Amino acid sequence: MHQPQATRDDLSDFFDNAPVGLHFQTEDGRIRQSNHALAELLGSTREQLAGQSFTAFYADSVLAADHLERLRKGEDLNSAEVTLRSREGAERHVLVSASVLRNDGRFIHARVFTREIPALRRAIDALAQADARKAAILDASLDAIITMDAEGRLLDFNRAAESIFGYRRHEAIDRRLSELIIPPRLRAAHEAGLRRFLDSGIGPVIGRRIEVEAMRADGQEFPVELSIAVVHGAPPMFTATLRDVTERLRAERELQEALQALQQSESALRAADRRKDEFIATLAHELRNPLSPVRTAAEILARRGLRPEKIDLAVDVIRRQVSVMSRLLDDLLDVARVARGKVELRKELIAVGDVLRLAMQTAQSMLDAKSQRLELQSHVDLDLRLSADPVRLAQVLVNLLTNASKYSDPGQVITLRCCSTGESVLFEVEDRGIGFSSAEAERLFSLFTQLPGSAGRAQGGLGVGLALARSLMQLHGGTLQAHSRGPGQGATFRATLPLPADLH
Repeated sequence: MHQPQATRDDLSDFFDNAPVGLHFQTEDGRIRQSNHALAELLGSTREQLAGQSFTAFYADSVLAADHLERLRKGEDLNSAEVTLRSREGAERHVLVSASVLRNDGRFIHARVFTREIPALRRAIDALAQADARKAAILDASLDAIITMDAEGRLLDFNRAAESIFGYRRHEAIDRRLSELIIPPRLRAAHEAGLRRFLDSGIGPVIGRRIEVEAMRADGQEFPVELSIAVVHGAPPMFTATLRDVTERLRAERELQEALQALQQSESALRAADRRKDEFIATLAHELRNPLSPVRTAAEILARRGLRPEKIDLAVDVIRRQVSVMSRLLDDLLDVARVARGKVELRKELIAVGDVLRLAMQTAQSMLDAKSQRLELQSHVDLDLRLSADPVRLAQVLVNLLTNASKYSDPGQVITLRCCSTGESVLFEVEDRGIGFSSAEAERLFSLFTQLPGSAGRAQGGLGVGLALARSLMQLHGGTLQAHSRGPGQGATFRATLPLPADLH
């Protein structure tokens, strides 16, 4: 039955002027007939399209082959997204739908509908892709990234924020930022700053990188580096990037401490070098001083016909000066032995009285030379036994008495005290000499050290006696401390020696 001519004309007009691309397609993908919309979409004329492969316009050749194979199998295409490339190279994003007409199983043609995806749909898709990219960036960030609305409520909370602050995202969203991560003492300032920005648009922290204190879920406060950006709108939103700088600040502190330690070491090395130079100069001076009287005495002895008393005087001068030089050299050797760990104590049980007598006898000549009087105050049984090296312990007391004599005026009284605390014996040497400040107390025990302004009072010495005395006390398991009420107020040196366990 034949269709009326008017009906065929109507159908042809509908096909030609349809707002979507229409075409009939052969089994091998060639266009048999197309309408104006498809020709315009592909930048061609209907005549140019006739006989061309529709799939040749696909930007993706793999997808083109897949669609062609599916149609050959009789499968339908339902709004498949395709990117077509026109003759001029312009890309068009379209939806392709197709069905196959068959007659007794024979492929007659495919009816293909092509409509361009609206700009709004493309914009929506592009926005979705942008959101997905943003989410991926946020999740991959090592810094906490938090978005807050104008009321201070959280809109976004990335994985790094979860790790740093200890909240899960669903726990944080819609909660106020100030209640979540800001320490209580800083919340009022945060709220005031937010209100000020909303009222005036002025925010002193906006666009800056600052360090502030933040708070974890367990209440622990820690330092963060913070930067805030405004997402302008009505109302605005705020995105904050926070980085935990705990380790960085710790590393900076350690570096600063290391630099300070290095500077102190350099200063100590310079001071040691300066003391070494001073020591060498002092040593040369101290060794030359005794040589002058020795040389004079030697010249006297070289004369003939000397009276015996003259000879005795010259010999006494030589003996005294040799003794001075011997003490200087002995102190130097002892300091070197202690520094190298070569000093071995020969301990034995000795009486306190024996140590005191040995020390007083050794130091008496120097005190006599300055008309100084040594006063002994003993508050302990002089037969009390100590476990010590008698020679080295007496050497400690001699060094303390010698030091007291040097820094005291002629005619002064120097006191040597001894008492027991039950577990230890305490020896004290007290003078009424030049004294020192509390800041200088420990310096006295440094090698080759003499206090400022003391050089004229010391009357010789290398500044090793007190250092040696403390080292010997430490070898005995004891201590040596210096005390003074201040310059001009005299000094007291206290040596403490533990008693043997069976004598406590």
